[in-house]
Amino acid sequence: MTHESRGTRTGRTHRYRWWAGARPGSAPRHDTITVDGTQVYPSEIEEVLTAHPAVAECAVFGMRHDDAFEHVHAAIVPARGHSADIDELRRLVAARKGGPHVPHTFHVLKAIPLSGIGKPDKHALRRALS
Repeated sequence: MTHESRGTRTGRTHRYRWWAGARPGSAPRHDTITVDGTQVYPSEIEEVLTAHPAVAECAVFGMRHDDAFEHVHAAIVPARGHSADIDELRRLVAARKGGPHVPHTFHVLKAIPLSGIGKPDKHALRRALS
C-alpha cells in the first residue's frame, strides 16, 4: 500500500464522521440540550416553529433551572399581524418532534438579539431571561 492510497482512504474515512447520526460531510452538532436523557437539537425545533405562519423568527436554547435540569426555551417573534398562540405552538412541536422537544417556556419578544456576525445571540437571551 502506497502512502498516497493510505492518505486517500483516510481522507474518505474522515468525510464519514464518527459521531452518531451525522450525514457524510456534515458538521458535528455541539448545540444540544439534554432532556430526560434525550438529545434535543435546537435547530430542529427552530425549523418546526418558523414553519408556522404566526412565527417570524425564533431561537431555541437550553437553560438550567433551580432543579439543576436543563429545559428547552424558545424565544419567538410573532409575524406581523399575528399573535403567538403558545398552546398551538406546543402542540405543533409535540406532533412533529415528540414530548421532550416541546419548549418548557416560550418567550415572546419584539426582536431576537443578534451576535456580531448576525446569528441569534443565545448567550444574551439566557442572560436577559434568567
